[in-house]
Amino acid sequence: MVILRRLSSFSYGLRDWLTRFAENRLASVGTFIVASIMVVALFAPQLVLHDAVAMAVRDRLAHLLATHPLGTDQFRRDAHSRVVYRTRISNIAGVEAVGIALIAGVLLGPVTGGTREN
Repeated sequence: MVILRRLSSFSYGLRDWLTRFAENRLASVGTFIVASIMVVALFAPQLVLHDAVAMAVRDRLAHLLATHPLGTDQFRRDAHSRVVYRTRISNIAGVEAVGIALIAGVLLGPVTGGTREN
């Protein structure tokens, strides 16, 4: 019985938090942007038109073509494919930075919060 009451209060608190979160437009937009970047990184092989490192022999420094939506670089590589695949690297770097900050905060937080003068 006690477990059901705690579960009910947890679900009510979660529902209340989600309602307040949905009303905050900046939080909703930020969540949408981060989720979009994660989806692009997850489905990168399905979203690209060309190999990210393959060279297009005829299309050196091509501007916005139907075959290369963002053009090509000086090495004849498709810019769109390279941008899509680089989102994976950006996500890994972001997760690592947050992980390091989390570990530092967990280790240093109690030390700095627990010391005070009387």
